[in-house]
Amino acid sequence: MMTQTPAGDGQSWATAYKHLQDALNAPSLSPGDEIQVAGGLYRPDQGSGQTPGDRSATFQLKDGVTIRGGYGSGGRGTRPRDIELYETILSGDLDSNDVQVTSAHDLRNEPTRRENSLKVVAGSGTGATTVLDGFTITGGKGHYGGGMSSGDGMTVVNCTFRGNRATYGGGMSGVGTVVDCTFIWNLAGGGGGIFNDGGSLSVTNCTFIGNHADGSTGGGGIFNRGGSPSVTNCTFIGNGAGDRYGGGMANRGASPSITNCTFIGNHGWWGGGGMGNDEGSYPTVTNCIFWGNINTGGVGPRLSQIVNRDSGSTTVTYSDVQGGWPGQGNIDADPCFVDPDGPDNIADNKDDNLRLLPDSLCIDAGDNSAVPPSVTVDPDGNPRIQHGVVDMGAYEYEFQVARTFHVDAVSGRDDNYGLCKERAFATIQKGIDMAEDGSTVLVWPGVYVERVSFDGKAITVRSADYPAVIEAPWQDAVSFIAGGPDSVLQNFVIRDSATAVACNNESSPTLKNLTIVDNDFGIAAYESAAPYISNCILWNNRDGDLFGDGTAYSWVEQNVGIDPLFADLDGGDYHLLSEKGRYVPAHGLWSFDEQTSPCVDGGDPADGPFGERMPNGGRINIGAYGGTPYASMSEWPLSHDKNKDGRMDFRDLASFCDEWLLELRWVAPQDLAWVIEPYALSWSSVTMEAIAEDASGVEYLFRNTTLAYDSGWQDEPDWVDTGLDPYTVYCYALEVRDKSPAQNWRMLSGETCVRTPLPPETTPPEPAPIWNPNDPYQWPTEIYIGPSPTLGWGFEMTCTVATDASGVVEYWFECYDAPSYNSAWITANTWTTPAMGIQGLNLGFRVKARDAYRNETAWSEVKRPSDAPLRDTTPPTPDPATWSVEPYALSSTLIHMEAIAAVDDSGVEYYFENTTIGGHVSGWQDSRNWTDTALSQDTEYCYRVKTRDKSPNANETAWSNTACATTQSGSVR
Repeated sequence: MMTQTPAGDGQSWATAYKHLQDALNAPSLSPGDEIQVAGGLYRPDQGSGQTPGDRSATFQLKDGVTIRGGYGSGGRGTRPRDIELYETILSGDLDSNDVQVTSAHDLRNEPTRRENSLKVVAGSGTGATTVLDGFTITGGKGHYGGGMSSGDGMTVVNCTFRGNRATYGGGMSGVGTVVDCTFIWNLAGGGGGIFNDGGSLSVTNCTFIGNHADGSTGGGGIFNRGGSPSVTNCTFIGNGAGDRYGGGMANRGASPSITNCTFIGNHGWWGGGGMGNDEGSYPTVTNCIFWGNINTGGVGPRLSQIVNRDSGSTTVTYSDVQGGWPGQGNIDADPCFVDPDGPDNIADNKDDNLRLLPDSLCIDAGDNSAVPPSVTVDPDGNPRIQHGVVDMGAYEYEFQVARTFHVDAVSGRDDNYGLCKERAFATIQKGIDMAEDGSTVLVWPGVYVERVSFDGKAITVRSADYPAVIEAPWQDAVSFIAGGPDSVLQNFVIRDSATAVACNNESSPTLKNLTIVDNDFGIAAYESAAPYISNCILWNNRDGDLFGDGTAYSWVEQNVGIDPLFADLDGGDYHLLSEKGRYVPAHGLWSFDEQTSPCVDGGDPADGPFGERMPNGGRINIGAYGGTPYASMSEWPLSHDKNKDGRMDFRDLASFCDEWLLELRWVAPQDLAWVIEPYALSWSSVTMEAIAEDASGVEYLFRNTTLAYDSGWQDEPDWVDTGLDPYTVYCYALEVRDKSPAQNWRMLSGETCVRTPLPPETTPPEPAPIWNPNDPYQWPTEIYIGPSPTLGWGFEMTCTVATDASGVVEYWFECYDAPSYNSAWITANTWTTPAMGIQGLNLGFRVKARDAYRNETAWSEVKRPSDAPLRDTTPPTPDPATWSVEPYALSSTLIHMEAIAAVDDSGVEYYFENTTIGGHVSGWQDSRNWTDTALSQDTEYCYRVKTRDKSPNANETAWSNTACATTQSGSVR
């Protein structure tokens, strides 16, 4: 067990290791053991025996050992493991200075990653019983597997590989089983997400987003060089191959099985935005979707889903391929994703929703026999095969799931997916078409000029807020041809139509709180139809209001003939007059009338006035506004409750209040609010206080919604939640109920969240800052900082970086000879003094650090400008660099070259660059020889070279002249 608290022996959370390397190197660690890691950040150069800054340091996994991240700090058994809440990061950022990237392209020339680990995690020598579970792996920068190299058959599960770079396999290289992992924004010459060099690889339920291959091999998401890997239930979104093909996947001499995968928005330079194959590759693609993948190279069609080059072929069956592809069961149809560009309206990124809409032709269109027996669920955990036949793509459509769809005439569009107000449909009919039995269609305010048909569906269509208006000039506005009482239409104004509601063919829908006015006809029931009509107003319909029976608690002109007293019938304001208050939509205010409509409080007593403002008469109003906050108000139902607050005057009504008023079901405790919103009382506790009032008394329930437990019902209005984890966000909700027999309940809307602080500790940051011995020019240096040569001399300096578990480190730079030039406590590890006026003071400085709890390190030694050696500003000779042997072809894929030996007292490094294609560079190296690999046959490539010395100033020469060579003809292997 390990956490970021001070180190122990790892045998319990109380004595946990501080560094993962110490746990991996524990002498007692053996096959079958498990290492549990608390959320936090861990680097491979930390721990006993490690050298800080050692790029070769890596987390070497142990054969047969399981390592799991995602535990709460301290690992309390009452806190379930949660890899998102307790993110556990294995980072190759050895200097803690990485600039965060949001694109794989940003990794190409990111200078803050030059010192990063060559490989964050190494699985070499491990087998099938080795498991890595629940980690984020980031910041690797090496050759094979920047983030990780996996072992032979080991399992990687629930891991995220983000922002790693390598020559091959930016996120990961190697073989084994990869399940429920995400690869995002990784970069490599080949295989931005994963590189598989011919081994046995199984990838299931994984997502590849925005990975990039910028070399000549391709495979932004996955590059398979040989072998027969299997890839199942995976999504490839927005991956790219800059100089090759196979933005989503590239195969060279490989024959993978790709089943139930979705490739969308990937791109390749030579085509095959989705998949590219060469050199005898024979992939088998089944139950997949290839859509919107493109060719970015300008040669050939823009849309390019799959391409085969050189030799080999791709077998595609039961798949949806844009542009078409020969094969049994294949289609070429819009897959109808729920939201292919996500809430941000930007396609091909991580918020895209690639699940299928109900009208997708990919549903029930796959081949069951192609699904591996071990794959029983899709990435959401839903059964992989529903309704008898597997779907195409990564996600299985869930049949008969009751959902809520939104319709908004003002801002909606029928090509939206409708599952939230921000992406609402524009028409009611579209909402009905998309809804399954049991679903609800919420219609937001507006005028809907359309014909609406329920099509026999057992759904509820109702106004979401202020009642909407339906108009269908010369037509039936709403029709029911089949269906029973579970087909519900509620809270609408229907006007200016031929027939407002037409019911046929034995349909029996429920029509509630409708205002049906100024139509040719109101409600017509034919062919033994029997609608249930309640709380409705039918008025001023020219040819009649009702044909058939079934009304209850409704106001029908042909039956009663008494004016319902609309606010302004001719002007289209159908609110009911009220002496106690009527809503005026033009101004958003409430007015008081001289009379009250007979429809106020006239609805079905069983419905209750839920949703109506107080005071109300204890019964729902008739008409479209009944049961909504816009219903006209009325007298309190108890005439002797003079102050309308639910309390009788103590002189004559106290008993009546207790026995009658408090029994009304719609009365809840009033004025519920936080007195003290939740705040951290300590690093392990949160306190809060509420207030509510009710004549019968009040009980409170405080919910910790983060961990799904509560205080229990209690009389006390305050609560302290204890036993929490430090530096963790917790959210709380408040419920209250009265003490009447009905126990009326109310909840304070929303959640209030608070983060606990870090626990107190006494350990200062480490290591204590010093003056960098490898770069004396960061020691105190006298510089001219203005405003004039007589006033402008000062000192600048930089110390080494210290870190602390609190996340806060401050530095104090002290002028040993003149305290007026101290820095005070600052967060930067650099300090420039104010101008001192004259030159040549040669003052001494020292530095120390402290953490958030004011724990201080020791002082560094005192350094003066005179202590630093003279700065070397001269590059090696010759300058510019020159060739000893100009580039020449060794084979069809190799070009060799040699620079002339350069000379410098501090030593020399060489840097070779292929200027024809990006990504082919040697990096700084001691050798003056270099061979460029993985090139294309019979192709000319051009090169240049430069050198630099090994002084702290790293002085570089100019580039040499550019020299070119052409690879030989022949097979490219």
